[in-house]
Amino acid sequence: MGQISDYIDARIEQAKLKAADGLSSALGLAVNICLAFMLLMVVLSTLAFAVTLFVGELIGSYAAGAGIVCGFFLILLLIVWSLRKKLFRGIFIKMILKDGKIRSMSELVKAKAFADAKVELGRQSFAFPGLIIGAIQTLRDIFAPAE
Repeated sequence: MGQISDYIDARIEQAKLKAADGLSSALGLAVNICLAFMLLMVVLSTLAFAVTLFVGELIGSYAAGAGIVCGFFLILLLIVWSLRKKLFRGIFIKMILKDGKIRSMSELVKAKAFADAKVELGRQSFAFPGLIIGAIQTLRDIFAPAE
């Protein structure tokens, strides 16, 4: 009974350390992204103001220049919104999964299914320790990415 409780304590400690590491990395990344985003917004706002003044001066009306620049940003927003899944989903998957083994959404689904099955087999291994090795090898064969 002592070995099982030591194992459980070790797994709990391992999970806490993994969570702390992941959380600190995620928060650091979030802060960096927020700072970069704020700086980008200042630069884009200044650029948009300068272009508004330039276009307004060219056509003789600052209001019309502001309308043209606003229309440009609305079109740009619609384009980015329509392509948001293609543009950002892969980037976020790569940022979260740093090992680089998963390159697409289908590979992510396979990896999640493999991890879920491995956890389930780990739960069952306390009752059937001899079956776990063969079952994990079978799962690796099923979910192994094609090379």
